Amino acid sequence: MDYYKKYINTNQIGGKNIRIFKKIARVYKDIGLLGVFLNGLRIGFLQISKYFSKSAGWVVTKVPILPTHRELLKRNNIFRNKHIGHRCFIIGNGPSLKKQDLSLLSNEITFSVNAFFKYKNIEKWQPNYYCFVDPLFFSDSIAVRKFYQNVRQKLYSSIFLVPINAKSILENQKLVPEERTYYVEFRGWLREGFNCNIDLTKSIPGVTNVIQLCIIWAMYMGCSPIYLLGLDHDWLSYRGTIEYFHSGVTIDHDPRIEEDLNKIPYKNTLEDVLRLWQGYETISKISSKRGIDIINATEGGFLDVFERMNYKSIFLQNKKQRNTSVKSLNKI
Repeated sequence: MDYYKKYINTNQIGGKNIRIFKKIARVYKDIGLLGVFLNGLRIGFLQISKYFSKSAGWVVTKVPILPTHRELLKRNNIFRNKHIGHRCFIIGNGPSLKKQDLSLLSNEITFSVNAFFKYKNIEKWQPNYYCFVDPLFFSDSIAVRKFYQNVRQKLYSSIFLVPINAKSILENQKLVPEERTYYVEFRGWLREGFNCNIDLTKSIPGVTNVIQLCIIWAMYMGCSPIYLLGLDHDWLSYRGTIEYFHSGVTIDHDPRIEEDLNKIPYKNTLEDVLRLWQGYETISKISSKRGIDIINATEGGFLDVFERMNYKSIFLQNKKQRNTSVKSLNKI
C-alpha cells in the first residue's frame, strides 16, 4: 500500500521542492530529457483533467509511450492468454500462511511477491511468477542489494515483473536476472476506474499494492479461477505493526521501514486502505465483465471484495472429481 509515502518527511522545510527535484532527476536518469518533457506534459494534463470526469482524466493522461519502453513492453506479449482456462494462486505474505499447507501448490500456477522467498520450503517449489512494485525495492542501498542477493539465491526459476521505471537500477546493480525480468508501465490509477482491456504490451493503470499487479498479470494470462492467499489486510486492527508469515521485516536492516509505525497518522492509514479497496473493486468489475472468477482463500483477514472459499476445500473438490472419474472409467 503506497508504503513509500510513510517515509517522506513532509514537515521538512522545502521538502516538497526537494521531492520534485529528486523525481525529475530520477526520470532524467531513467529515460532522458525527452522523458522529463513527456512526464511534465502528463502532469500538466493531470491538472487539467481534474475539471473533467474520471474517464476524461484517463484519456488525457495517455501520453505516448517512449520508443525504448514500447520495445520492452512488446516482450509481454508472450504472456497473453498463456494459461487461458487454467486456475492459479496468488500468494501474499500475511501471517495466515502459517496455517495453510502451501505444499499443495507445488504443481499449480503460482504468483508471489516481496519477501515470499523467505518461505520455509521455497527450495522444494518455486512460484512461477514474482512481482515487486513498491519503490522501497528499487534503490542502491546495502540493505536492498542484500535483499536481492537472497532473492537470486532462493528463486532460481521464477519470472519477475516490475515497473519499467525500475529498469536502470535493477540492471545497473544486476539485482535480478535480466533474461527472466519483464516490465510494466503505469498511467493513471486503477482505483479511479478502468474500462479498457488489459494489455501488458501497453500502459496499464497504476496499482495501490503489488497483489493488484499480480491479479492483472494473471487475468492477462487468461487464468480463471484466480485464488488469493495470505491477504490478511488487517493493518487497521494492529496499529503500529505489520505482521507477516515470516519473522522480522520485508527488507532487513533498512532504516526506511524500521522506524516507529505509530508515528504515521491513523487517518493516513485509513485513506491508504480505502484506496486499496477501491482498486480491488475496479479489478472485481473487470473480472466480472471478462467472466474471470477471483476467489479469496485466505484464512481469515478482512478482504471482502471477492467471494470467499476455504483453502482445503479447493483440493477436496479436485479429489472428489478424480475419484468420480476413476469410478466412471471402471464401469466401462
